Amino acid sequence: MEFIKNYSDVSDEINELFEKGYASGEKVGFSQMDQLISFKKGATSYIYGTPASGKSEFWWECLINLSKKKKWKHLIFSPETGTPAEIFAEIIHKWSGKPFHDLDGNKLSRLTQSEMFKIGQEVSQYFYIMDTGVKDITLDDFHQAVEKYGIKFDTITTDPFNEVKHDLKGESINLYMARVLGKIRMYAREHNYHHTIIMHAAREAGVKKEVDGISFYPPTDPRYIDNGETSFRKGEQMICVWRYPKGLKDEFGTPYQINQVKIIVQKSKPKGIGACGEFDLFFDTWRNCYYEEINGTKSYAGNYVTFEKPKILPF
Repeated sequence: MEFIKNYSDVSDEINELFEKGYASGEKVGFSQMDQLISFKKGATSYIYGTPASGKSEFWWECLINLSKKKKWKHLIFSPETGTPAEIFAEIIHKWSGKPFHDLDGNKLSRLTQSEMFKIGQEVSQYFYIMDTGVKDITLDDFHQAVEKYGIKFDTITTDPFNEVKHDLKGESINLYMARVLGKIRMYAREHNYHHTIIMHAAREAGVKKEVDGISFYPPTDPRYIDNGETSFRKGEQMICVWRYPKGLKDEFGTPYQINQVKIIVQKSKPKGIGACGEFDLFFDTWRNCYYEEINGTKSYAGNYVTFEKPKILPF
């Protein structure tokens, strides 16, 4: 049977693994993040959290830096973000580090029209937007569109997952999700691209906490995302984005900053791409991108100022 392999069928691949080890994916360019997260073609990532936690902002940061570093091409399906023109405007803002519109009435640092056109040409080499208008799109429609377009994409983004039409046809939701998520993973492997799915938390994660009079829910457990148990089993690289509650203090009594988010890797597969752990990023509203804060210094992606190890989680 063609589906069954014996040792001799894959002996060359085994020898390569022995000599070179497990292959890592591509890294984004943050000193702590790069020790925990990489994006490998033929694999999947799920990024999740509560609304307005910064899930899409974080992933788009990854996409832009993968293009700048590795010339990767991306297909984005993100109806919640806006029209294709609005999405490209957002990408241009992030790519350039200059506002697309006036911020706080400051017109001096805004993109000029000539800069906008120039950066738009750069961005157009790497980003493509799927726009279905008022038409529902199934997973099969999605895959057919990818195959027929004629561009070899390096990443595919579904943001969020519930924007794809799901027809269970009498199948239980658990069996349906297991089949569909498995199909997404196999399709990514067959066509050698990285598929990232942005997922909402299906419900608040666990017991609400109260610290110094501040009530909040802890970071999302992967079991609390859409069809959590099934998604957790099927997921490969699973990344939670959690925004610190306003006024919450760290162990030294210092309040977390209002633009500070925690990134938590809660599952890391396949082997070699990273590890479970956590680190913090900060959002620069003006530049529309994230940075690390290391020893009081801002460090943007690809511009390490020093080295600091992330917190490794014991699972």
